[in-house]
Amino acid sequence: HDALPISPVTFRKILTRETGVDKRTLIRLFMMFNLELDKSDYTSPDSDLKVQEGLKNPKRVDWGEMVDVSVFYGRTDELALLEQWLIQERCRVVALLGMGGIGKTSLAAKLAQKVQGWFEYVIWRSLYNAPPLFDLLANLIQFLSNEQVLETDLPTSVDGRISQLIEYLQQQRCLIVLDNVETILQTGAYAGCYREGYEDYGLLSKRLGQVMHQSSLVL
Repeated sequence: HDALPISPVTFRKILTRETGVDKRTLIRLFMMFNLELDKSDYTSPDSDLKVQEGLKNPKRVDWGEMVDVSVFYGRTDELALLEQWLIQERCRVVALLGMGGIGKTSLAAKLAQKVQGWFEYVIWRSLYNAPPLFDLLANLIQFLSNEQVLETDLPTSVDGRISQLIEYLQQQRCLIVLDNVETILQTGAYAGCYREGYEDYGLLSKRLGQVMHQSSLVL
């Protein structure tokens, strides 16, 4: 708002809750909308820290072949938006799209590291070698079942395995990251379509996006 005596940067901080702002700034913002600031509307830095410390660690984490992002710069806005989608809005399916080489994998890796405390299970899998979905589903199910489901106990169809995966995604909050998805996509005139034999991956994304569960898939 043009008349708002708060800078756009500060206003964004308040909306995204990335960093703290002083109480007087919040009071001014509430006054602009004829609202009274109540203690329940804000928290002190100490209480914010307690919330962060209260986040539980995942029960199980499998980073697979995730890239090293110990040195990572930039993408602050993108990370904040993705965190909002996963943590606050609980989006079931999120896709990172862009030209090759612009850093989608590194962005996904940094995101997974930052949000892992909000999930009970975190698993990263690369599709670089184009694994059949049938085999990938077996791997995901066994991981989420704490290796309690044997190969012989798994459904014998892709559809059945997707259904069993969804059951785990409904019971516990899981983060699944599938990297190198372009490997199973066609190129050229058919860009965006799945390669022959990999069409079931489209079914997986569709069902995980449509069916109610408490987990997230990042492509």
